Amino acid sequence: MLLPFVCYALPCIPIGFSHAAEAGKPAALACLERHYGVRAKLVDGAWQAELAPGQLVPFDDGIEKDAPQRIEQGDLQDMFAERYRRGPIRKVQRAEEDPGRVRVDALFAFRYGKTRAAVEKSLVRVDFVGTSLRVHRRIASPLREVADRLRGLQKTVPDLRKYLVRLGGTFAWRSIAGTHRKSAHAYAIALDVNPKASRYWRWDARRPVRAAWHNEFPQELVDAFEQSGFIWGGRWYHYDTMHFEFRPDLLDETCYATEPVAHITPAPPPPAKQPPPALVSPAPSPPPAEERAPPRQADDEDE
Repeated sequence: MLLPFVCYALPCIPIGFSHAAEAGKPAALACLERHYGVRAKLVDGAWQAELAPGQLVPFDDGIEKDAPQRIEQGDLQDMFAERYRRGPIRKVQRAEEDPGRVRVDALFAFRYGKTRAAVEKSLVRVDFVGTSLRVHRRIASPLREVADRLRGLQKTVPDLRKYLVRLGGTFAWRSIAGTHRKSAHAYAIALDVNPKASRYWRWDARRPVRAAWHNEFPQELVDAFEQSGFIWGGRWYHYDTMHFEFRPDLLDETCYATEPVAHITPAPPPPAKQPPPALVSPAPSPPPAEERAPPRQADDEDE
């Protein structure tokens, strides 16, 4: 019997494989096995992700958290608390809707490198629509797919070019502005397109009249990235529209299932494209005290 495959993000995995269908295993944890190479283990009745022999990270730490707490001290389960929604660009109106801003550093360090030196050893060059970028080898192929798509799209969507020049960068061993959390850029799995054509909630928070979420990015640009496993910071309430980050797990619909792995069925295709909506939504609420932005500085850096 042929098994159905899920191919919303690489790698394509046949649903129902016996090695991933242990009774009661959370779908999100099985998803992390596929996309990050961890091993799910049941220890004293609690599911854990084994990163290396003897190195366990709890799937669910048992602590109830609100959205800011999930971002600051989330567990693996918390990464899927807010569903990342593809399709037509829409207004983001809930302060909790920041899918992808929860990252468990131990997981990313295991997958991409624990130290600056380890990440640097994994860097490769990718020609991204005329700009040579250093990225982690694990995302080189998906990023080349994006670049190929965008080269073709520029012929029919000339406005794309302004986003693809003077790029904001890829690898930078640093923390997110105003926090002690590692940026996705530290693992070389994120790309900032042209900052001059972008909006970032921390920058806007310092304006005399505080700006709300709004969008200026064409749908085609966002789709080109999402089709290869990259999420977009413009789908966050605390928006960062220059930011694209390789998170194939968040684009895999089976990762959000509430049933055990063996019962998952393939997700339906994303909705057909529609024009972007008009741009207005409530302004982001102030960040927690420890995350509140300092006076504007040249090195005020994003996610």
